[in-house]
Amino acid sequence: MVPKSKRNGVTLIEAVMVVVLLSASAVASSFVLRPRWSSQRSVTGVIHHVADALEMARNTSITNQADVRVERIRKDGQAMLLITEVAGPIRDERVTWFDLGPEVTVEGTPSEILFSPLGTANRDLRWRIIQGGVSGEVRVSPTTGKVQFQVP
Repeated sequence: MVPKSKRNGVTLIEAVMVVVLLSASAVASSFVLRPRWSSQRSVTGVIHHVADALEMARNTSITNQADVRVERIRKDGQAMLLITEVAGPIRDERVTWFDLGPEVTVEGTPSEILFSPLGTANRDLRWRIIQGGVSGEVRVSPTTGKVQFQVP
């Protein structure tokens, strides 16, 4: 007969469960106590989205050997990007919309930019993206067409 041993300490499963519960409560309380933190995460996502759209427009211009125009507009209360690929030797004109959301404001100049098949832009672009009182910036260099961004 095997004698029953006294149990000292905790099992690995019990220790992991305590850590998981403490982590979950810390994350949940951060959303309640620091709403600005969630706003920073939201605006960071929008800034990445805008920068990716501009980079995609530049790359499309180079790949398809056609000008690509990106405009920031407000339509039906929504901040949007309108991307127009001008007809070129490879394909016909194409239009794409990117919805940035109703709580997003895009400020700055110019309101539109044109990428050439060489990858350059027709002007310097500097847009400030604002959501929930938090803002960041997206920039495009005219000589290189390089897209850069700064998040909060």
